[in-house]
Order: sequence, then C-alpha cells, then structure tokens
Amino acid sequence: MPTTAAMGVRKTQAVLLSMFLAASMLLTVTNATPASARSEGATAARLAAVGEDTAAAAAKLERFVVRHADGTLAFRANTRAATAGVRTATLLSLKASMEYTNKLVRQGVLATTTDLDVYATDATYSLQSVGSAWYWRWWGVEAHFDSFWTNKLINALNVGAGIAGVTAVVCSATGVCGVAAGIIAGILAIGSGVIGFCSNANGVVVKRTHAGPSWCQGH
Repeated sequence: MPTTAAMGVRKTQAVLLSMFLAASMLLTVTNATPASARSEGATAARLAAVGEDTAAAAAKLERFVVRHADGTLAFRANTRAATAGVRTATLLSLKASMEYTNKLVRQGVLATTTDLDVYATDATYSLQSVGSAWYWRWWGVEAHFDSFWTNKLINALNVGAGIAGVTAVVCSATGVCGVAAGIIAGILAIGSGVIGFCSNANGVVVKRTHAGPSWCQGH
C-alpha cells in the first residue's frame, strides 16, 4: 500500500499535470513543414543510432558483469573495451550508468537478480498503470507510452512544462512517480518534435542510459 508521502507526491504531480494540460489547450496546432519533418527525422535517426549502439555494447558487456551479495553490480577485474568489442568511451559511460543503478540499489529503491534483471522495491518506482510500461535496466531505463500519453507528453513539452510538468505526465502515465531524473532530462533533450516523429501517432518508447544518450522509437 502506498505510503502517505508517496500519495502526496502523486497528488502533487496530478495537480501539476492538470495545470499543464489545461495550458496546452491554448496552443494552436499546426502541421509540421516538410523541412521540419525531415529535420526531426534526421535527429531521431541520429539519436537512435547512438543509443542503439550503446545498448548493443551493453549486451556485449553483460558476460563481464558480476553481481555482489548486496545486489550491486560490477565489471570483472581487467575488463577491457577491446576484449568486449566496444569503444572505450562507451565502456566508461556504461560503468557510470551501472554505478547509478548501484546507488539506487544501496538506497533500497531497486534490486537485481543473478540474471542482471533490475526491478523496483519502492512503490513509487514501480509500474502501476495500464497502457504504459516501465523497464529498469542495469544501464538505464525504458519508458513506453501509448498514443494517449504520448500526446499528453508532447503537449506538456510544447507549453514549456519543464521538469515538473514532464514528471507529472510520466507519473500519471506509468505510476512511476519517484522518477529517476535522467529519464526526464532525456525526454527534455529529445524534444516534442522528435518524440512526435518517433511516435507517428502510435505511441513512443523513450530509452535513456543513466550516464549517456537518450533516444526514442515508435511502437
């Protein structure tokens, strides 16, 4: 059962959400010009290329990951980028992402399994909504939004909602109200135009490594 504090967070986020969505109704919606569509498509492709390359590197590195008794993770001693077939910069970025996961594990927010699955132990970090999905990874997070919540997210971004407004939408969409700051920063960095391009009115998947790139894909 959610704590009083968690319920207070959700109530606050719900109020913020209603404010920003009301403001979004004042916007005049216009169709993107062919030039802007091409630009957003190019940006989406560039971000996805970097992001998927990082995710692929994470998959290659998993055979070098060990899990300690307290649930924290680490790369085996002398793990080298060349041996794993990844770039040194990517390995360092993924090490930093892993350390962020370890921080949340030590705080009792997340837990890990021997298969390197990551799941929430705190209700405010757990998926509790229908129509959206939230997946914790040892390297980051995936947030899935259906078309309804994708539109709400785009509207919030269009009215300049900022961190508070985007957090309110994510909280309402997924039930994950103790949101890691990285995914919110990632959504803001991607922007409404690119998220709209990725979605194409069918919903969107936003991915973010804790210490690296953010990108989106359509459903």
